Amino acid sequence: MIMGAGIRGNENGAPERLAATRKTLLEFVSTQYAGQKYQTELPFLKNTLAHTITLLALASYPTQWPTFVRDMISLAGLPDTTGPLTKDSAKDVNTAAVNPLLVDFLIKVLASLDEEMVNPAVPRGSDEVARNTDIKDAMRIEDVDRMAHAWYSILAHMSATRPNLAEGALRLMGVYVSWIDINLIVNQPFMQILFDLLKAPALRCQACHCLTNIVGKGMRPMDKLFLLQFVSVIDIMKQLDIDDIEFAEKVGHLANVAGVELKTIWVDKESTTPEARSTAYAMLEQLMPLLLNFLSHEYDEVSSAVFPAISEILGVFKKMRRDGTALSASQLDFLSRLLPVLVDKLKYSEEYSWPSSSNLGASDGDVSLDEDDEEAVFAELRRSLRVFIDAIGHIAPSLYDS
Repeated sequence: MIMGAGIRGNENGAPERLAATRKTLLEFVSTQYAGQKYQTELPFLKNTLAHTITLLALASYPTQWPTFVRDMISLAGLPDTTGPLTKDSAKDVNTAAVNPLLVDFLIKVLASLDEEMVNPAVPRGSDEVARNTDIKDAMRIEDVDRMAHAWYSILAHMSATRPNLAEGALRLMGVYVSWIDINLIVNQPFMQILFDLLKAPALRCQACHCLTNIVGKGMRPMDKLFLLQFVSVIDIMKQLDIDDIEFAEKVGHLANVAGVELKTIWVDKESTTPEARSTAYAMLEQLMPLLLNFLSHEYDEVSSAVFPAISEILGVFKKMRRDGTALSASQLDFLSRLLPVLVDKLKYSEEYSWPSSSNLGASDGDVSLDEDDEEAVFAELRRSLRVFIDAIGHIAPSLYDS
């Protein structure tokens, strides 16, 4: 049950009770969570208090608690700043006044706010959806730029010394970008920090995930093309040192999302210009070698990350063939390089553990769930690879038969 459902408004002294509760909670946070108690407090208690403050805000923002965001930022010692972000925006931060413990609590509150308002996994009634829409509209006008300045200050001053807080700020950016003005994050100062963090071992995975959410934000095709050009996503990926599996999977997902977005712009004849479609396809061609590199990765988690983009591209090529449109030399070359990668991935690894004869005759209860899950995932991966190979056979039979 959402706190405040029965006290939002002016009936029965609700504003006074909300104000008293707010005052008590904020005093507790400022006095008790600014030092040792926060470090020893059980995590679920800190999360519960952050969630309680979130529910209180949902019950009273913006009419009865218009300073909710400002209050939380000020508690952490971060400056209450608005306006355009510049490379000097974080210079006014008094680092001595910033309390890292309360910055952590601020991140918890804002994460809880996203969970309650936006997270699609949380079921909501029509009244809650309407309430959340009103709150987001008010925050877009009054407070999201404050949050963006706070995130920027955290990244600028704490990435090296408090990577856990920088990771939290990146996580917030990644989820809030779905509904806030993209220009609050996609600007030169923010992007420069984000690109730098893509090379920081402790933060590069979260930075890449954040960038993936930025690239995947719902936008009009022409705006999305400008975004992809502005962030130079393909050039950035080419410069990354991908030396471990987890990061490879993250960058693979980024390449995949970029590929799907570029394909969408390339085929959209209703809301784009011929020049835009040509630009999108040229960028997609630059991306194709990266997609092949991830697809050929020895670890299936990395390979499968780009399956959707490969599927989208092959889908367009199949439609071109149905419409009688000949593929270009570069498109046929891509297929000629794609096919052997798919065939090679289809092969069983030499380390593959074949089921023993005893396991083949075992009952379901005798086989571990982990082994069953691994077999199911591997079987699904092979099915996808076969679908891709069959698609190439339909698009370019000469390559398939050679």
